Amino acid sequence: MNIAHLLPAGAVFPLRKHNGRYEWVLRLARQQVADGHTVTIYAGEGSSDDSPIIWRSIEKLSDKLATNNALIQQALREKSHDVFHSHFDFLHYRHGDLTDAPIIVTQHWFPTESFAREVVNNHTHNVVAVPVTQLMKRTNHELGIPSANVIYHGIDLSLFRPGNDASTTNQRLLFVGRIHPGKGVDRAIQYAIKAGIGLDIVGKVNETEQEYWQGLQSAIDGQAIRYLGPKSQSEVAVMCQQAKALIFPNRHEEAFGQVIVEAQACGAPVIASATGATSELIRDGETGFLCKTDDDFVRSIAQLDHIDRYACRLHARKFDFQAMTNAYNALYLNAIKSIDSVLAQ
Repeated sequence: MNIAHLLPAGAVFPLRKHNGRYEWVLRLARQQVADGHTVTIYAGEGSSDDSPIIWRSIEKLSDKLATNNALIQQALREKSHDVFHSHFDFLHYRHGDLTDAPIIVTQHWFPTESFAREVVNNHTHNVVAVPVTQLMKRTNHELGIPSANVIYHGIDLSLFRPGNDASTTNQRLLFVGRIHPGKGVDRAIQYAIKAGIGLDIVGKVNETEQEYWQGLQSAIDGQAIRYLGPKSQSEVAVMCQQAKALIFPNRHEEAFGQVIVEAQACGAPVIASATGATSELIRDGETGFLCKTDDDFVRSIAQLDHIDRYACRLHARKFDFQAMTNAYNALYLNAIKSIDSVLAQ
């Protein structure tokens, strides 16, 4: 197949800073090239990579939206592509009529009513969203967003794997994520202190969250509660191998929550808020705990020794990246034959 991935012009490769969505797209594209497909990525000006991916871009225009409109229009007018895979918010609905080829959309964010209103702009009905959880699929149905069946995000099981020696597991909790109120870093600190267990915090502090971050400083003593800054994927994998558990006390619904799967793949149980799609990623009482109250979190920390770390790894195997890639490739082929054939019932 001739596959085109569509990214905003702000995505310039190699990436200057971590961006989970863009890194995911590049990895999928690389795997598709390895599988024998021709792959083009439409992205920011100057993008390149050391793999046989074809890169396309345009010069920046007056503003970001104008540039993104021009970039996606240029891509969709190209007749050589069999299928387009969009990673935009909604521009694929506004410009989808420029091609007769199918446009597959990975939903990197939770669907909203404003996104659903954009669907009416696609008169050729060639745009199909791919939900990454069953919860997202149900929401698509409620909002009238045409969608395929769920394809869970995949992870690299050769990178995220248990350590060689289970005895190296420490007795500390691990938090990995953006330092943001919605991610519940303050709650993770609160629960660790109440349970009398150490906590390591990994993640980036954005300028917009400085006030929130400053409010946490009195509890971060560098010993019981430690901030370790942002880390690479390989570093996070090692930390997950060594952690007693990952704690994920988020306040809002996550589109997916990839770190939950990554931790379990390393053998680490996960203690998370029972909200959104976490119940699809964690087997409550078997690979971690789903919590509704503060007391639930503290009790779960005390019960971590009852979780089998090997069971966590077995559960995570269903999120294999190659299996995910195969699912997308099969979806493309079916969509090329008939867009109606890939619509979820």
